[in-house]
Amino acid sequence: MRINDKLAEKYPWGKGREWPVRAGVIASAIPHGASVLELGGGFCGLAAKVPGSKYRSIDLEKWTSLTVVGDLNANSADWPAVGKFDVLVAQGIIEYMDYVGEFLNGILTRYGRARSVLIASYRIGKPDGKRRNFMSFVELKITMAAAGWDMVFEKAISPGEKIFYCSRI
Repeated sequence: MRINDKLAEKYPWGKGREWPVRAGVIASAIPHGASVLELGGGFCGLAAKVPGSKYRSIDLEKWTSLTVVGDLNANSADWPAVGKFDVLVAQGIIEYMDYVGEFLNGILTRYGRARSVLIASYRIGKPDGKRRNFMSFVELKITMAAAGWDMVFEKAISPGEKIFYCSRI
């Protein structure tokens, strides 16, 4: 994987800051050899934690050679065509989505296979000028179910952050 040096200079806080605990928990739930699409993957730190897997990322900017540029806050019909995947990862992105239900349903229909799973993290936060939603964990689980995802298990990784592992309903 080749990192975009211009973006590494523009966002020096991002390179090497892949939230190692969160990424490690997510990676441990991904079967060896699975195809993985990370939504909002940034510098694609998860890719190194899932060797043997087919990994791609969609993000607003071309962070790495594994990144396909796309705006996931746009209508899902405008998202890039990258195929179908076994595992969809939404790590640290739900907080920044304008319409969470549409996003969760869109990734299911656009990128999911019949037996795809979603591994998503969500951190409850306070208004900071960047976050776009402030759902509780219960509200997020209800939104996930309405979008077609069945909760299999959840794991707290800090007092205000959880990882959700979901399968298709």
